[in-house]
Amino acid sequence: MTQLQTVVHDLQNRLAALTNALRLIRLGTRSEEALDLAERAVREMSQMLDGLTGPVPPPPSNLGKTAHVVPRSLRLLLVDDHPDVLESLTLVLRAYGHEVVAAADAAGALTHARTRLPDVALLDVRLPDMDGYELARRLRALGGPERLHLVALTGYEQEGDAARRREAGFEAHLGKPVDPDVLAAMLATVTGDRASSP
Repeated sequence: MTQLQTVVHDLQNRLAALTNALRLIRLGTRSEEALDLAERAVREMSQMLDGLTGPVPPPPSNLGKTAHVVPRSLRLLLVDDHPDVLESLTLVLRAYGHEVVAAADAAGALTHARTRLPDVALLDVRLPDMDGYELARRLRALGGPERLHLVALTGYEQEGDAARRREAGFEAHLGKPVDPDVLAAMLATVTGDRASSP
């Protein structure tokens, strides 16, 4: 990874954390935690961008509440090595009514999956101990008769990534920062699939 790619990746992770914090504020849940996450993300982005773009504007003050109806709660495994992204997206998914197990690396993800296989695994493809493609293959190998849905989370796209995702068994791909509405809609299709299966 080049220095520029590293900076872009770090900025995208902080933006993802801010996006998720703002979503929590809109939902009216865990607002103190969400405000702390938002402030931390803005502060870190400001420090990174200091001197390049000027001050980062504060979050908008006209945050309306939105509600998502979850047809059925899913068991989700969320794997991301960036702590703010992991924490904020976990809080958003729980606010939507899902059961979430979070892991910061592939080893932790595999340990959780061996205990109880999730319905959906949301995997950052760039992890410190194993890439998300290999993690996806290993999670698929653990699967029993129930179908495991795999979603790749990426900060940026490189040539050949789409083919690698297909080969590893990913069914969907979301760019960071993850749009919580898009993710909620995607999870709703999974709950619909589960409800209609025999």
